[in-house]
Amino acid sequence: MLLSERCQGSMQYLHLANLDLHPTFELGLRTLRTLHLCNVHITGDELGCLLTHSFALAHLRLQYCHDIIRLEIPCLLQRLRFLEVLECSLQVLEINAPNIFRLRLLDFSVQLLLGKSWKMKNLMLNNSCVISYAINNLPSCAPKVETLTIHSKL
Repeated sequence: MLLSERCQGSMQYLHLANLDLHPTFELGLRTLRTLHLCNVHITGDELGCLLTHSFALAHLRLQYCHDIIRLEIPCLLQRLRFLEVLECSLQVLEINAPNIFRLRLLDFSVQLLLGKSWKMKNLMLNNSCVISYAINNLPSCAPKVETLTIHSKL
């Protein structure tokens, strides 16, 4: 198996595309720094379980992962700096990881729950109601945002 115990302890970059990923056991990717999933069929719960054990993760990119409806980024991901979600079918994205520096969210109908993102400096949103969200929530949950880019459907 590709993700055998022998390579789990040293893998730092993993890019998976066009496959079904339904882990039924802990993968133990403790050294993984970058995870990119493109058109991967995985649920939010399955991904959440995988993320819970990826303590070194610094960069997470999800693209065309339409089986993820709700995703919680756990606070255990202390090293996560960059999160990018592109054209998935998310309805809810909850971010509890405290050190995310940059968030790029290109999904139009997602509800974003930022928790306390004190380190967030670069935020790009593509959402139908982000203007009111930004005005009402960013000053308290992400007070250090320096660059805010908003794309909205008309």
